[in-house]
Amino acid sequence: MQAKSKLYARRLRGDLDLGLEPARISVGDRRWAEILTPGGRLPGGVEQGILEVSLAQNYRLGTRRVVADRTYRYMRADTAYLLRAAYGVYPNITYAETGTAFADVAAGAYTVTLTAVAAVAVNEFAEGILSVEGGAGYGTNYRIKSNTVAAAPGDQFIVTLWDPIVLGLTAVTEVITLFHSPWRNVHCIAEEIAAGVVANLSLTSVIGIPNRFVPVSNYFWGQTWGPCMVIPAGGAEGVAVNERMMAFQEDGVVTRARYEVVGVLDMQIAGWVLPVTTAGAMPGLLEIMLEITP
Repeated sequence: MQAKSKLYARRLRGDLDLGLEPARISVGDRRWAEILTPGGRLPGGVEQGILEVSLAQNYRLGTRRVVADRTYRYMRADTAYLLRAAYGVYPNITYAETGTAFADVAAGAYTVTLTAVAAVAVNEFAEGILSVEGGAGYGTNYRIKSNTVAAAPGDQFIVTLWDPIVLGLTAVTEVITLFHSPWRNVHCIAEEIAAGVVANLSLTSVIGIPNRFVPVSNYFWGQTWGPCMVIPAGGAEGVAVNERMMAFQEDGVVTRARYEVVGVLDMQIAGWVLPVTTAGAMPGLLEIMLEITP
C-alpha cells in the first residue's frame, strides 16, 4: 500500500506580487507578504500585528515571523518589569527541573512522568527542552509540547513531547533536566538595573529587540534579524574609521566591538552599523543590521 505523502509548507500572508501588470504595481496599500512558522497560531488565537501586544497568548512561543527584510519571534515579557523599546532583552532561563524519570519509559513513547523538584504550572515548560544525561540516550534532547501541574515538590507530573522517545529511559539511571522556552520569560536588564536588581548583570545574552515598549506579562513580537533601531552606548558608534561591528553591552545597548578593548571580544555580537557615518554620530538611536537569529 502506498504511504501517505506529507506536505511541508509555510503560512503566507499578504500580497506576493507575483504579477508584473501595472495595476498591481500601482496599488499602494498592499501589505508585504509574511511568512509564519507552520502551526504557529494557537487554537482560538487571533491575529496579532508586529507592533501589537497582548495579555492573551495568540501564537506558540518562538513562532517565527518574516516580514520583508526583518525577522521576529513571538515572546512573553517579564511579569515584574516592562521591556524598553530598542534595548536588548534576555531570556530568564535557569536549570529549573532536574530529576529522574518516575518510571521506565519505552522507546516510541511521547510522555514522560517526572517527580517535581519544585511546583510546576500547567504548560510551564511548553516549547522548552527535555534533556537526557546518563544511560544510552546521553545528550538526547526533546522539544516539549506540554506538561501537567505539580502542586508541590515531590508531586508527579507528565511531560508530553512533540517527538517520540528514541532510546528508552530507565528510572534512576538517566537524569532528566527541563529547560523553559527561551521565549517564555523575557527580561530587560536596563529596567532591572534601574530598579536596583543586579543579580543577572553581565550574565545574560540578548535574544531580541522590542520595536516598542512592552508592558509586563504581555506577548509581543521581538525582532531578531534585519534593519533595527537600537540604543548606542556612547553616541559615537561607527564614527571612527572601520568601526562598523557592534556588540551588546551588559545593559542591552550596543557598543563598539573593538579588538583592543579588554573584554569586548567576549561580548555578544549585535550586528553592524548601516548608515554612512561621514558626518559623525547619528542623533539618538542607531540603525544596525541586527544579527541574532535569522
